[in-house]
Amino acid sequence: MDPSKRHFFGDGSVAQGTGFCVYRELLAKRSQVFRDLFSVPQPEDSQLISGCPVVHLSDTPAALKELFCALLYRKKYTHADDAELDVLLYRIRLAHKYGIDDLLVDSVQQLKELWPTNVALWSKVQRAYKYSSWAITAVNLARLTDTHLVLPSALYVCCQLPEKTLFDGAAHSDVTVDVLCPEDLQRCVKAKVQFTQMRMDYVHTTFSTSSRSNSCATEPSCTQAFDRIKEGAVEHASAEGMEVGVFEPWDDILNGHDADETDDPDALTLCRSCLEAVDANVMVYLFFTWVDLPRYVGVKLASGAWPGNFPEKEPETYRRIREEAEKVASTGRASGDLPPG
Repeated sequence: MDPSKRHFFGDGSVAQGTGFCVYRELLAKRSQVFRDLFSVPQPEDSQLISGCPVVHLSDTPAALKELFCALLYRKKYTHADDAELDVLLYRIRLAHKYGIDDLLVDSVQQLKELWPTNVALWSKVQRAYKYSSWAITAVNLARLTDTHLVLPSALYVCCQLPEKTLFDGAAHSDVTVDVLCPEDLQRCVKAKVQFTQMRMDYVHTTFSTSSRSNSCATEPSCTQAFDRIKEGAVEHASAEGMEVGVFEPWDDILNGHDADETDDPDALTLCRSCLEAVDANVMVYLFFTWVDLPRYVGVKLASGAWPGNFPEKEPETYRRIREEAEKVASTGRASGDLPPG
C-alpha cells in the first residue's frame, strides 16, 4: 500500500492500493454515510495498518484526495484550475455518494454557473471555452443530482462533438470515463439532425433579399450584398464541425458587409437600415431558439423554469428582444437598439 503523504493522519482507509489516514470524527461529523460506516463494530481479526483499522473504499485515489482537500483544508473550487471538470466531478460524485450535503450544494451551484440558462450569459460561456467533451460529464452530473436546468445547454454542446467523442465519452485524470446513457445518446443524435436542418433553413431565410428593410435606400447594392452574405453563410454553416451550431455568432460574416467595420474598399455593404434589420433578426432567432432548446434536446422542465416562459417576469433583455421580434414581424424594420448578446 502506498500512503497518501498529504492525508495520512491517524486512522484511515484504503482506496485502490493508496492509503488515507484521516481523522475519523471529522468525516463522521460531515457525512452520515461515514458516520454509519464507522459505527459498525470491527471484528477482532480486522486488518490493521500502522495500528489503524482499515476501511476499503471503491473510489479512486484522485477523487478521494480532492474530497479530503475540500473537507480538511476547505479548498475552494475554481473553474480556471479545472479545465476538464475533473475536480468538480470528484466533488459532486463523492459528496453525493457520502451524503456531504453542504459540499454537494456548493458544487452543484458551481456546475449551474458553468451551464447558465440565460442566453446572454451562455454566449459569453460559449466564447470562453468553446466545445469540450466535458459536456458529457456535465450531463451525467446533472442526471445524478437532478439538476435538470443544466441539461439543455450541456446536451446542446454534446451535439457539437464529433461522433467518436460523443460515443467514446470523456476521460478523466483518474482514468475513469464518462459516457452518456443510451437515452441521452439518442437525444443527441436526433437533435443533431434537427439542428443541422434548422441552421441551413435559417441561413436561407435570414440572409436572403427578403430580409431587406422596408426603409432600404440602396436596393440594388443591398440585393448584391445579401447574395454575397448568403454565399458566405452557407459555406460557414456547411463547414465541418459547424453544421449543428445554431448558436454560433455571425459577426465575422456580417462585419465584412458593414461599411463601418470592413477595411475592404471593394466590399459589398448593406445600408444601415438593412444591417439593423438583419442584426435584429439574428437576435430574435437566437432568443427564440434558446427558449425552445429544452424541447429540441428532449428535456422536460417545469413550467416557467426556462427563460422565456414567464413574460411577466422576463429580464429586461428578453423583454426588449420580444418587442423587437414583434416589430420585425409587422414592419420588416428593426430599431437597431438591441442589447448585446
